[in-house]
Amino acid sequence: MPGLSERLLAARKSSDMSLLEICRQLGITPTYWYKLEKADTNTISYELLTRIADLLSLELDINFSKTSADHDFTGENSMDLSRLKWVKVVTPAEDWPHHWALSPAEIAEYREPVLQANGLTIVPLGFKHEGSEKLATGDQMLLTQRAKITHVVEILDDQPYEAGGWFHRYVKIVWWQPKMDWNEYPRREDILGFDPNIQKGIPFALTSFKAFNDRWGEAGGLQAFQNHLANQLALLDEMVQQQSK
Repeated sequence: MPGLSERLLAARKSSDMSLLEICRQLGITPTYWYKLEKADTNTISYELLTRIADLLSLELDINFSKTSADHDFTGENSMDLSRLKWVKVVTPAEDWPHHWALSPAEIAEYREPVLQANGLTIVPLGFKHEGSEKLATGDQMLLTQRAKITHVVEILDDQPYEAGGWFHRYVKIVWWQPKMDWNEYPRREDILGFDPNIQKGIPFALTSFKAFNDRWGEAGGLQAFQNHLANQLALLDEMVQQQSK
């Protein structure tokens, strides 16, 4: 069976789309796409390559989970947070040029490769301290800043890479509301049912908090919390929809 890069090349030829056109649609440089085709990078996993292939609709029989923009939140628990295990604080420093981390304004200024197309956003997420290596591919993580829950992300690569004194993992944004004023969000404890009260920017297992176990330990544990959070985030999505009308 041919490798993924060969299948991508064949599909690109059969689709009558030039390499430059593909890169334009993905918002990446031709040089970076060439590296992806040749697997000439240690920061992108095979899974990410398949997601990009599916994003291009190249009929490669490859599937990936929907982003929040594709979900219908009319029913309960329609968002799949079954792999949500972690939480990380990403509140920017006082001298940071943006009020929020991982905001649309900040992402627009990223120097690292960023993929934004068809409701899919993939970015490198920085960790100032070591600890990002314990995150497994496919794990989901809450991001909290300024006492708000602003993102749910999914880990895509297999291991961190170090650059500029930071450790980075590529993540897909599973849930966020980029057009909403995040100051209007409820406080994180009102969303989560407990307050993680963390300061260091390392990933913490949700089940490691006493406050989590006090609230959820005898109320269904992690699975019940995941279902609860899916409903809470759906309510935020409904609020955004109402505001846009």
